Amino acid sequence: MLSRSWSFGVALAVLASVSVAQSTWVRVASERPVELGEALERAGFDVLEGERVGAVELIASPEELVQLERMGVEVEALRTGRPFRELQPQPELAVPTGYPDLAAVLAGMQAIAASHPTICRVVNLNTSLGMPLTADGRALHALVISDNVATDEDEPAVLVVADYHAREIVTPVIALHAIERFTTLYGTDPRITGLVDGHEIWIVPVCNPDGYEHVFSVDNLWRKNRRNNGSSYGVDLNRNHSFAWSSPCGGSTSPSSSTYRGPSASSEPEVRVIEALSLRERFAKVLDYHSTGREVLYAYACAAHPWETPFLDSEANLLSVASGYGGARRAPSAEGEHYEWQTVLGAYAFLIETHTSFQPTYASAQAEAALLWPGLLWWLERPTSLRGHVTDACSGASLAATIELVGVPFANGEGFSSGGEHGRYDVIAAPGSHSVRFSAPGYAPQTFPVTVSATSTLVLDVQLVASAPWSTYCTAGTSSSGCTATLSALGTPSASSANPFTLLASGVDAQRSGLFFYGTSGAVSTPWAIGSTSTLCVAPPRQRALVQDSGGTAGSCNGTLSLDWNAYVLSHPSALGVPFSPGAEIWTQAWFRDPPSPSGTSLSDALHFRLCQ
Repeated sequence: MLSRSWSFGVALAVLASVSVAQSTWVRVASERPVELGEALERAGFDVLEGERVGAVELIASPEELVQLERMGVEVEALRTGRPFRELQPQPELAVPTGYPDLAAVLAGMQAIAASHPTICRVVNLNTSLGMPLTADGRALHALVISDNVATDEDEPAVLVVADYHAREIVTPVIALHAIERFTTLYGTDPRITGLVDGHEIWIVPVCNPDGYEHVFSVDNLWRKNRRNNGSSYGVDLNRNHSFAWSSPCGGSTSPSSSTYRGPSASSEPEVRVIEALSLRERFAKVLDYHSTGREVLYAYACAAHPWETPFLDSEANLLSVASGYGGARRAPSAEGEHYEWQTVLGAYAFLIETHTSFQPTYASAQAEAALLWPGLLWWLERPTSLRGHVTDACSGASLAATIELVGVPFANGEGFSSGGEHGRYDVIAAPGSHSVRFSAPGYAPQTFPVTVSATSTLVLDVQLVASAPWSTYCTAGTSSSGCTATLSALGTPSASSANPFTLLASGVDAQRSGLFFYGTSGAVSTPWAIGSTSTLCVAPPRQRALVQDSGGTAGSCNGTLSLDWNAYVLSHPSALGVPFSPGAEIWTQAWFRDPPSPSGTSLSDALHFRLCQ
């Protein structure tokens, strides 16, 4: 903590009184401003980025002003927060013709979707995801842009977000500019048309709707959301994500702090919505716009990323250059940030600090949006190192698989995955030779050597084979001779292969007639007959295979029944009037005669499998 004895040469002049109701922009003079700024950041203060020459500037809540006074830090109040609507003095810049307020942002999104209904739609994320509303009862809205916007196509999904910090109202302008360019240039500009055709682009212009409205109505310096903390309000949404949330580099633990990280990781409804959307859509790329600074942030604040240098540093440099910022880049200020969480999830994710002001003139905000547009296009066009699909080798169904780069020392749970309707995955990796391991529960893993370059676009479709392509269920009956018949199988079930898949019933009463019967409608559990211990386990309709003799030694339980299912399919290409096809599911059970039994027959347990190609 700072104290009255702490000597960084702090200037001791308060030049203006400060508001007790709103945020205040203050200046602290110092002979050692860099060290002072770092110390204040560690103490949880909202220290502004930028060159620190002779002073540090920060934005403080009323509670933080009291804290600074108790620490012996005297401040010069530069300005106090006011409703942003009062700060737009020129009629031609007034809401809504200048900066749009929250209602105008949503209305603008809806108008664009109405004008381009085939390529974009507005999504109420809280409704779509079944998530709770914000503290003030608001929802987050996204605009989705794609050539077949109502269909989940087999293409990478990407996410652009803005206004995590409420006062940074230049960033929704940037997001809305991108929406306007994608929609109005589609069909006439081949480059834009190709990007829209090849991606599902999600854009969330305002991630902090309560805070954004508070900026317009009450306090233009407000940063957080509007959670009621009891004696204060708000959580810094960009310190609330779960990655390294509780680390020493996480946000402040003080509810009155402008960088308060919240009572628990992902506690805020706004954060939970973005995380739920990301887990559902599995974004390949993520871009998060903030202000101010005109620089690209990458990697983590304190945690280590094995690709921080040179790969992520180089990528951030290229993005910065393409965005008009000349290569300016740095590490983030803290952990718990949104793009860091996305990085851990496997996305190609960056944060861009835009402009030199939270609230420049509207014309300047529009100019900044135009400046950044080429960087957004570069980010979208950045080649995907490795992509493809992971599917079940038998059914062709998509699989949610874990994709590991063997030997890369990820230490924070970073990883890649496949999933969704198509089993798609997209990986952007550091150049070099990698061993890529694909695994999913219940399947044998597979590993492939892959060489990645800065421009590689390798396609690798992986079919995983189930560790056991069949499973047993239900309980076998006990025959009058004390025999309990159990099923097993050997091989891979197929709708077309000549290689054997053998069903085997062991422990059958010897020298009895028996057979296998099967169905395609599922499993049941129904008593077989009065006095019988057997259970019928195959739902109707059912069909039986050929009768056979169990063999073995009379009076013993060493009889067996067997059936080469694949051969049976080739000679009986349909079941119950429906042709066998890859992906079809089969439930089967063995039946055999048991004359002393009240029913005269007995049943084995049951076996379930799915046909491969």
